[in-house]
Amino acid sequence: MMLHDVHCHFFSARFFETLGRERHGCQADIAADRIAGELGWDAPGSSEELADRWAGELTRHRVSRAALIASVPGDEGSVAAALARHPGRFVGFFREALMAAEVCPTIHLDTSSSNGWVKYLPGLTLAEVFRRALAVAGPDRLIFGTDSSLFPRGWHRVICGAQQTALDELGVEAGVCAKIFSGNFERVFPQTRA
Repeated sequence: MMLHDVHCHFFSARFFETLGRERHGCQADIAADRIAGELGWDAPGSSEELADRWAGELTRHRVSRAALIASVPGDEGSVAAALARHPGRFVGFFREALMAAEVCPTIHLDTSSSNGWVKYLPGLTLAEVFRRALAVAGPDRLIFGTDSSLFPRGWHRVICGAQQTALDELGVEAGVCAKIFSGNFERVFPQTRA
């Protein structure tokens, strides 16, 4: 029997560094190896080394393919590096989200991401991601998001600007942008009066 796993966490160096800041204070510069050791886990090494280790582990257990998940905000780049290293073995969820949205008209996609992954996928720009999402889901099923998550950073304005720029590059009309940035949210989550 062929076996694929849709939910594998990719605990990268960035994941452990994030845990270190949570455990030892926001300003702490804690090495991933130290936090892994404190937890009794193996240090991850580079994203490529971790990808190789996962590929070997999956081979050992006869798992053909797996979807890797970034487990902390902003760690999409680590997963993207793994996908680039083993493109036939690992997947992320953008392609799968588009496939699901194509066959199920009630699926809406949010636009949130730190967008750091683009450096690992040559030719795939934020504008191209929006072009594909608009082509499949259409303007009525895309909802703006920033992946804002922590303080003191607060709301992630730079993500908003990057998304506006990408839509401008595509020549997306103002009415479509208004749907993405607020209209679809209002339609899906109507404000109730008390």
